[in-house]
Amino acid sequence: MQLTGHPIIDIGLAVACNISHKKSVTELSEKDLQTASQWFLSEIEQLEKRHIFSSYWQNNPFMGKNITSKTKYKRELALMVNSTVDSTSHACQTCGKSKSFIPLSRTWFPLGGSASTDPCTYPNLEGKHLCLSCCRANVLATMGCRFASGKPFLIHVNDPELIIASANSAFNAIKMALTAGGENNISDNAVSKGHLGLFEILTNSPLWNPLLTGGFNRIPKDGATVIQFSNSGTAAYFYQLILPARILEFFTNINASGISKEFVDIIRWSSKNDNPSILHTIETGKSIAPLLFYKLDKSKQPTLSEKEITLMKVYESVAINKQERFEVIQGFAKRVCDMDKPHFDSFTKQLANIKKRETLLDLLTKFSKSSSINLTISNDVLKMFYIEPTTEIAKMLYLLCIAESNKKN
Repeated sequence: MQLTGHPIIDIGLAVACNISHKKSVTELSEKDLQTASQWFLSEIEQLEKRHIFSSYWQNNPFMGKNITSKTKYKRELALMVNSTVDSTSHACQTCGKSKSFIPLSRTWFPLGGSASTDPCTYPNLEGKHLCLSCCRANVLATMGCRFASGKPFLIHVNDPELIIASANSAFNAIKMALTAGGENNISDNAVSKGHLGLFEILTNSPLWNPLLTGGFNRIPKDGATVIQFSNSGTAAYFYQLILPARILEFFTNINASGISKEFVDIIRWSSKNDNPSILHTIETGKSIAPLLFYKLDKSKQPTLSEKEITLMKVYESVAINKQERFEVIQGFAKRVCDMDKPHFDSFTKQLANIKKRETLLDLLTKFSKSSSINLTISNDVLKMFYIEPTTEIAKMLYLLCIAESNKKN
């Protein structure tokens, strides 16, 4: 079988791989998928007791509603599991097969609308048409998502091997609960709320933490897409976060270096101080220097830990490919620290308040032309000040000056 590109269906295929002990979706056969869904059908009563279906389905008796219809719905599920032929002339709307098996509404398909109002399908199709394979993968996906703030989320990668690891943690936790009769431990907790809470959880995900087992053995070249959703309540919920490969490599680096806590601290600070936003910074490829700057306690002598400097260096070099910028500014910060203390204090005090490029260049000109200061500014430094965003470069220089000063003292 092949990945479809639909996150929910692909996670369901990954669950089937976990059940059938396949190392790649390409090794999965139609028979394997059917056997996996038959196992799901045999466990449906126990899974119902785990209270995980309410976020996926609407008005389905396996959520604990419309109990009198349970026999009918179990018969529908058995039909999806045990049938062998796609019977309708409609093409499958997730994998593109020329024939499909059954139209599914929101009672079985997460975030699906009603038969006539599904925003993601054509009018008058009576729901979302899926082939047998995608029907089976759709229900199996309920065992491949972890939860944050009471809502399921999945991590989708366009890699037939790595996606199995994406579903592995949730599936193993649910399977262990079924075997041992305990609670399904598929919920992750965070101090931050909302989207930032999910981002906090993702930062320390075992998928890209080389110190933990069960993760990716390589960075997916297309990165990952995180989708959190819920069909429960009066309105559907959907949130998508795109993580490029360079961000996943950054996560791997900070977990391996033991500095993920410093990044989580920024996320938690950002959750209370929305400007600037860490998510906007990540999504637009900007420096985290302004975030570290505003996070500093300026009521006393500002200090920056060695781990925070390392974090900024790793972020610059790995996450946004700006290693040269960091090294040039760090080198210049060391020259600034060679000034005597009164001049150093004057320079950093003015630097902290700079927002415009002209003001920054005026400051550099004033200090470089003073015969008593002797601050040399090389061409590579001037180039950075001319071409890089002023706020980012000024805040980074300030932080590195503080860090170098702390080392000397």
